[in-house]
Amino acid sequence: MFKDFYLQLKKYLQYFVVFQFYLKRNTAANNFSSLLKESKDILVIMPDNDVDTNSALEFADKLIPLGKKITLLERDKRISLIQSRRKIPMIEYGIIHFNKIGLPTRELILKLKEKKFDVVIDLNTTENLFLSLLANLANAKYKIGFSREKSEDFYNMILINNERNPALSYRNLLNSLKMF
Repeated sequence: MFKDFYLQLKKYLQYFVVFQFYLKRNTAANNFSSLLKESKDILVIMPDNDVDTNSALEFADKLIPLGKKITLLERDKRISLIQSRRKIPMIEYGIIHFNKIGLPTRELILKLKEKKFDVVIDLNTTENLFLSLLANLANAKYKIGFSREKSEDFYNMILINNERNPALSYRNLLNSLKMF
């Protein structure tokens, strides 16, 4: 019971800090009509769970033949597995990049902000405040994510996901992007 209270308190504190100090609200109207055609540099935020990683990599691989330069934001523990099969640039994060309340450290935020992207795509289908915040803080005009709690505060294009299978979710996302 105390553990549940602690987790709820920590989550409340995280959201409070994010909304008070970090969140960049994008109020400008965006024209999505040529989103994929005009975008060259894309940051793909890999899902936090290991189960969805292969499907997410297949999604990223399908963007490369479209002439897109892909960069992955991935946990340090999976970097070597991915780099052994693919030559995709990566931004890695690990346990040292979480502050005391579970949000990104200043070092990781600055590392991410020094790069410029046209689009950020967050492939997490479940809530992950740490990665949603990084998507929001990245230098990109378009920030795409799946619908979940408070997602409208972090992304300017939100996809509704009713699939439990991540491969289908990512395929639907790719098909949606190709429409633009």
